[in-house]
Amino acid sequence: MIKQIEDAILARLKAEIPGYEVRSFPEKPGEFRLTHPKGAVLVAYSRGTFGRSESTDDTSRQQRRMEFDLFMVVRNLREHGGAYDLLDAVRLALTGWGRDTLGGAFFPVSEGFQDAANGVWTYRLTMAVIIPAQALETDLTRAVAAAPTASEIRAANLGELIIVNNP
Repeated sequence: MIKQIEDAILARLKAEIPGYEVRSFPEKPGEFRLTHPKGAVLVAYSRGTFGRSESTDDTSRQQRRMEFDLFMVVRNLREHGGAYDLLDAVRLALTGWGRDTLGGAFFPVSEGFQDAANGVWTYRLTMAVIIPAQALETDLTRAVAAAPTASEIRAANLGELIIVNNP
């Protein structure tokens, strides 16, 4: 789920903000070098939190807040195409987006200065989306759901269901 959402963010930003490199945050950040003439947007999942679970007999509902950090790495600060312009463009491209595909819309959480070195400015924007936390149905989850509870034991060769009452 995380990778699919990150990929969707990358596709959205590539379409909405042409003229910049848009990619996932590098595996080895210390080795990243800005080679694009204007700048880059680097996307990384930063954290998730979960709301209180609301369970009924056969369903469980819970909200999942997912936060993504977007790093704007640019060669100038205030001029056209600088950090300020890119920060605003990325925020506007993602705010409200995602409702149709994710079940929740992105919203800004925070933004701020990250670093400046050798004429390269880095700002970070954190965006979040709240979506339903859903368990994926797999062979394993289906088997677990079908397994007897702690108070049920199936007789090995008889196929009978024996209910054990624990005091």
